[in-house]
Amino acid sequence: RANLEHFGYGVKGFTLSMIETAIQMTDGAIPSNALAEIIGWGREMMAHPVTLVDGVTEVLDALDGRYRLALITKGDLFHQESKVAESGLGDRFESVEVLSEKDERSYQRVLDRLGVEADEFVMVGNSVRSDIEPVVAIGGHGLHVPHDITWALETATEGFEPDARWATLASIREVPSHLESLTRAGRSPG
Repeated sequence: RANLEHFGYGVKGFTLSMIETAIQMTDGAIPSNALAEIIGWGREMMAHPVTLVDGVTEVLDALDGRYRLALITKGDLFHQESKVAESGLGDRFESVEVLSEKDERSYQRVLDRLGVEADEFVMVGNSVRSDIEPVVAIGGHGLHVPHDITWALETATEGFEPDARWATLASIREVPSHLESLTRAGRSPG
């Protein structure tokens, strides 16, 4: 957490933090081969294959042509772009946005660039803190799809409870029907 403002999100920042911790824990006496091993762990994490969430391809098929789709992620630009390319899903999106931080200002810049009003925007993601809270704060909608592995930093802040602007779904497969219900209720997600 302390290094996020310096190194940002992602494997590279995590690797640098591991090296810094190893140096601190050994009072600077860590052997270079141990540092090389930590760097190797970072390389392994960078090379880890992309695994799609079960159902994501079918959901994108169902949404194709009915909604404008943008992929919004955060982290290291090189690594995120590599993961999008490896996923094979990049061409399914009108826009792929890699942000250094997912906050209200960043989401608003993306919406302005895409020409989308906040109340027409629905963010789908596994992080309440990064995917849902800032979007709801600017007037958008959020669909939280929990994942088995979610960093503790990405959980909701105290007092942020589900309301009419966001919901938690059991599966990504519920996204198309939930978007339809928003449309029927007079909220027109784009």
